Amino acid sequence: MTRASRRGRAVPVRRSSAGTGAGWVVIVLGLLILAGLGILTVQLYRHIYLPVQDAARRIIATRPPVTGTPPPTPNPLQDPVNVLLIGVDRREGDESTRNDVNIVVHIDPLHRFASMLSIPRDTRVYIPGHGAYKINAAYSLGELYHKDEGGGPVWAKRTVEQFLGMRIDYYAEVDFRGFERIVDLLGGITVDVPWPLLDNEYPTEDYGYMRIYIPAGLQHMDGRTALQYARSRHADSDLGRNRRQQQVLLALRERILRLDLLTDLNRMDALFQQLGDTLETDMSLDTLYALARLAPKISRENIASYALDWTVFSEISGTTDLEPCIPCVAQIVQEMQMNPVVRRLKEEGARIEVRNGTWVPDLAKNTASYLRARGFNVVSILQDNRAGNYTHTLILDDRDLPFTRNQLVEQLRTDPAYAIVFPDYIQLGIQPPEGSDILVILGNDYQLPQE
Repeated sequence: MTRASRRGRAVPVRRSSAGTGAGWVVIVLGLLILAGLGILTVQLYRHIYLPVQDAARRIIATRPPVTGTPPPTPNPLQDPVNVLLIGVDRREGDESTRNDVNIVVHIDPLHRFASMLSIPRDTRVYIPGHGAYKINAAYSLGELYHKDEGGGPVWAKRTVEQFLGMRIDYYAEVDFRGFERIVDLLGGITVDVPWPLLDNEYPTEDYGYMRIYIPAGLQHMDGRTALQYARSRHADSDLGRNRRQQQVLLALRERILRLDLLTDLNRMDALFQQLGDTLETDMSLDTLYALARLAPKISRENIASYALDWTVFSEISGTTDLEPCIPCVAQIVQEMQMNPVVRRLKEEGARIEVRNGTWVPDLAKNTASYLRARGFNVVSILQDNRAGNYTHTLILDDRDLPFTRNQLVEQLRTDPAYAIVFPDYIQLGIQPPEGSDILVILGNDYQLPQE
């Protein structure tokens, strides 16, 4: 079969069964959390996680184990985690299930940031064992030919791994019916539509078309409208659709936070009871819970959105396929994994000296290690000759580097009143350090952070 004849053809699949019930509460939470959409606390863990963990284990293990030597499992509270969010188009009577939505979520627990990267469905990639296809054929091929190796989601995961050149640790899958129900059960979402959306060829369930129109401005959307907004491709392009999908995910996050579902456990339980057959993941319960505990520590400002756009693609004549520029994609993948805080620290270029102003052994050394692990450039470690005389921890900034100075206050959890810019700290009898830009003197009020 030629490469051209393979592109875009429908591949029949066998459907997989999925469980129902309250066990999906953990899976849905994991899906939402990984996209930066929700939070979970110990209260929720006690009230919902414990009563359903046995049922959830049965549901999570619905697919055969992946063959071969598995890669090392990351520690989701310490190591970066990459998750593929898969949105599948599964229609009644249709034997082809496509992974039309592919969003990679990168989570860095140490630096407390997350990023999302959308891959257009028309991206031409190599699918392991099959050759060149649009990326949205990976799920179908996996279901048909690799059922005993994990099926559709695992094959989509492997395809994305190979395309992006990055490890994908887990997948979380939702079908479009489930997405609609999530939005409706939350009472809708509010989206700021930047310009009017008109699509005269929006696909219907019976393989026809309909006209949809969504005006610009703040729009409160039900599940059906939100799905139309996220799926429409004729209003602009597949690339524009990727941006809208991420916009909808973040709107869902805001809705969940605004409803404060953590205090309404009955409503949350009812929400998840109705979503049983629309979700699937290969994450363990321990991983889901660890990520859930991490989620409240990642602010909206530390969730970055990326999309592969026209600058990394060329169109293939006579097809709707998008040919990617692999070096361009690699650059974006590298950028999405770079902590924005570390990037800003590098831009300011501050050299930091840490002095132990107490008699606690190795305090400066341990603090320097803590700061270096978070991207700070510590160039010197000393024992201060006035140790024991510092009531407060001092952060003395010789060059007025506000981002680094404020990050030191935040990371070391010190009093910002004692973060002082030159020459104001000269009155303390302390001279500017040589060979560094910011001097940190650890005082008697300081304790090394434990996380």
